[in-house]
Amino acid sequence: MSLKIKNYKNHDIYIIELKKDKPEKSIQQIKEKEYSEKYKKSTTIIGIEIDTTKRNITNYIIEKL
Repeated sequence: MSLKIKNYKNHDIYIIELKKDKPEKSIQQIKEKEYSEKYKKSTTIIGIEIDTTKRNITNYIIEKL
């Protein structure tokens, strides 16, 4: 799922990736696929781990690029 902002030049950029695995895998995917490159500005990336048995967020990592 993605959220598109038409005039992102005046907004902060957040990229969020959800995984059933560790949040490090989410952060790694965001960096490897260079999701933030098109924005050409400071971006906050968030990797979130979802536990399907607990049906809840169990861990997260936030990094500023």
